[in-house]
Amino acid sequence: MSKRSHSRLYGEQLDLATPREWQQLVPTEILRQVADQHGGDEADGKLCAPVHFWILLVGVLSKGCSSLKDLIARTEKRFGSTLGWRQGDKPWVTPSALSQRNKDRPVAFWRDLYQRLRGHHFGGGWLRKAWQKKFRGIEAIDSSTFRLMARLRHVFLPSGSGGAKKGSANRKGALKIHQVYQVGDELPADVAVSPARLHDAKGVKKVLQQACKGVLYLIDRGYCSFELWRDIDDALASFITPLKAGMVYEHLKWLNAKKQRDRVRDELVKFPGMTKGDDFYILRLVQIRQEDGTWWSYVTNLTDQELFTPEDIQEIYSLRWRIEIFFRHLKHTLNMGHWFAESEAGVQAQLYAALIGYLLSQVVLLWVSREARIAPEQYRFTTVVHELAEWLSSQFHLNHLLPWEDLLDRVRCHALDKDIRRNSQRFMNLPA
Repeated sequence: MSKRSHSRLYGEQLDLATPREWQQLVPTEILRQVADQHGGDEADGKLCAPVHFWILLVGVLSKGCSSLKDLIARTEKRFGSTLGWRQGDKPWVTPSALSQRNKDRPVAFWRDLYQRLRGHHFGGGWLRKAWQKKFRGIEAIDSSTFRLMARLRHVFLPSGSGGAKKGSANRKGALKIHQVYQVGDELPADVAVSPARLHDAKGVKKVLQQACKGVLYLIDRGYCSFELWRDIDDALASFITPLKAGMVYEHLKWLNAKKQRDRVRDELVKFPGMTKGDDFYILRLVQIRQEDGTWWSYVTNLTDQELFTPEDIQEIYSLRWRIEIFFRHLKHTLNMGHWFAESEAGVQAQLYAALIGYLLSQVVLLWVSREARIAPEQYRFTTVVHELAEWLSSQFHLNHLLPWEDLLDRVRCHALDKDIRRNSQRFMNLPA
């Protein structure tokens, strides 16, 4: 096939996969640029990157999609003539291989597409609170474990601290997803996949290559590591993390009056394990007594008690809970309980497709809430995801193109939850 003929067929696929009704979500130019760079669409009759992207996206968004057979059949019916497939031919791809359809389409395609869309929709930031301006950004670090299908257990080692070779009782396959989550934008900045048995203190190196100056990191207890604390402090960044039980420290100075210490203990401390030669690090230990009598302890390098009171430290760290909400949606709302792939690259492709689905659902949710001047928390996010999936599926398979406003109207009607207790004042919407 000539280069001109191939270009014409690719253009037809691109037009089918990116109608103008979708431009509010994924601009054609972004998808075209990333596909040209990482698509690997030179071979004749090969599933092009834009079509591949939308198939996998609809798959992770669709409620209860445990099999892609119907998804593949409908896609073949619509795009088969363009791709040169004849009726009666063998299936062009199996469900389990869909997320690794093209060997020449690396994980970089999915990663770059996610980052480009995140910058396009959230580059300026949708949500902001006044005290956040003191930092370049606020990022939470955490991980979650996902069970695997039987066919993926040879890719990721069995879970359990001992592992299969040491006689671990848990021989089921599992993987762990580590991520740096941007608080405020409500989106992951980066993710990494590892075997479930990998300790968090080692897994953080996969997702956080280098700490950024001026960023505040909210670190989960499992990531407690003197090396991580040193790296963040040396990079002129900040961190807050719970104090892990059994950690030895040396008291240096009290920061609050003695009469206040029955409720709040605020002090400067030194951890012997952080000492490097003659150099040592002075950190701040904040302990706040809860109503049930227990003490919650936080370690941070934010030592200015006038700018950051103990109550501020507790409030800021509570923002880390948003990453747990994201993991819940990733597991239960975005269909990540079922894996379509048979390789690590396929798992990462599906993971980034789910992240893009989450991002686009956030775009729809924030668009609707900003127009209605209602807090985003008033809308049920699960319903938003399902409405987006139905809207995309009707256009992608049935060629029944619905306007962008139709999706927004359906979300307004079906996703609004009039419960004032869900209304959060923690963040404020930016003006339109």
